[in-house]
Amino acid sequence: MDPGRANAEVMRIFMEDDDEEEFLGFPDVETASDIDVGEIDAALRQVLEFEDGELQPEAPDNLREIPWSADLENFDLPNFVVAESGPNHRLGVGAQPLDYFFLLIPPSFLQLVVDETNRYATQSQRINGADPYWYETKVDEMRAFIAVNILMGIHTLPDVNDYWSTDDRLQVPGIAKVLPKNRYKKLSQYFHINNNELDLPAGDPNRDRMFKVRPLLDLVHFSFAASYVPFRELSIDEAMVKFKGHSYMIQYMPAKPVKWGFKVWMLACPRTGYCLSLDPYTGKKGGQTRVSRRPPECEVAGQRKRSPAVWQTGGNIMARQAHSQHLVNIIAARNNNNQTESGDVSCPKSVIDYNKFMGGVDLSDQLATYYPLGGKHYKYWKYLFWFIINRAICNAWIMYKIANTPPPRHRYRQKDFRLDLSTQLVAGFTARKRPGPPAAPVLLPSSLAAENLPCHECVRIDTARGKKTCVLCSKLGKKTASGRGVQTSWMSLPTSIDEKKCQEKVVDSPSAIYH
Repeated sequence: MDPGRANAEVMRIFMEDDDEEEFLGFPDVETASDIDVGEIDAALRQVLEFEDGELQPEAPDNLREIPWSADLENFDLPNFVVAESGPNHRLGVGAQPLDYFFLLIPPSFLQLVVDETNRYATQSQRINGADPYWYETKVDEMRAFIAVNILMGIHTLPDVNDYWSTDDRLQVPGIAKVLPKNRYKKLSQYFHINNNELDLPAGDPNRDRMFKVRPLLDLVHFSFAASYVPFRELSIDEAMVKFKGHSYMIQYMPAKPVKWGFKVWMLACPRTGYCLSLDPYTGKKGGQTRVSRRPPECEVAGQRKRSPAVWQTGGNIMARQAHSQHLVNIIAARNNNNQTESGDVSCPKSVIDYNKFMGGVDLSDQLATYYPLGGKHYKYWKYLFWFIINRAICNAWIMYKIANTPPPRHRYRQKDFRLDLSTQLVAGFTARKRPGPPAAPVLLPSSLAAENLPCHECVRIDTARGKKTCVLCSKLGKKTASGRGVQTSWMSLPTSIDEKKCQEKVVDSPSAIYH
């Protein structure tokens, strides 16, 4: 095959991509490292300098001086130096699930949610009129609201009303006793985490498409990475948030289990599934030019079926192209063991490493899918909100599991962790105990006056209906217009053990029901 033609074909392969937008990386997070991030960032900014949508041809001299060749002389990468990997916090041995959750979603964020929810309720009523069923929420109620949604992810029912059903086979007492159905729906209706009045108009080019969930995104970009020191291997992949409503950010991914929804780029630890960072895809942005993944001076020849693999190396990078059942293009860190024998099959070590450590995001997805949060909503951003909260709970569970080995009790699973977390979030709160107006004084009928009932006291009847037929009216032959006995809510009980002191002219027994 003509080398020039092969090189042109390989350049075309490396330039092709079927994604809608290149992943531009995660937001910066300050973490301990022995790498000079500032120097690398400065070099990248020079390489990726754009002007009028075109990539500048000039590159730093130190990058152009990197020689690319097919010579595979022995080369060993320096050892990966990092602090002890795993959870990074100061919680004690006896820390509870709520403590780990607050590492990632602190109480100050819940106060923000309360403030913005009350603000949005005020703004909405200013436009649509007063809502007689709404009253301002507080932090303890918002904690209970989140706990109820966690429980709904464990007890999955087809309709949200079923959690408060009068049918014992459907009702979940742990939910019904904490929040009434109408209160839960009101909290869901006005739930907000940002001030709508600060959002820019839809046509503004500077508008943040993630404005609705921006406070939570900014929070977890820091808290997720600050609470966990990753291992050497990391996974970058896309996760899907199921949504079929109207939004220009919706993606269709036919190869994914969730085919319609929002695409979220995630960085995760392949050993534990801990999510280190996430970045929702917000659609194409105009004026960008895609940069080739192939280094500019690297020339790797194209391959036919069953032809031997070829590669080139430059500095610490190796570019490789091989053909087994499909054409495989690889750009990986250079190492001394480029080929690994497995029986009669020869496989590049970079491919083995990829297959071994590519599943971090999939593992995080698996943990979150067991107990979905949020249910169905009309607003698209609420799906993203509960997606992030669910990842925070999974991260808290991973840190708790690592810190508590062996577990606090036999077979302590993620479900048990979520149940304990919901209990600690509720902390005994119930919206059914709202203080009402003081009760009006009870006016007793004259027949129940103390002078007419010596040795007796009057109490209300404690039955399901709260009423019974009046004994006195029955003795006197009184009936209602329909011919039924007169009902009463009062009963007389003797205050003296001497039943002879009861006046038989009023009642026939020491305990009587009368009107």
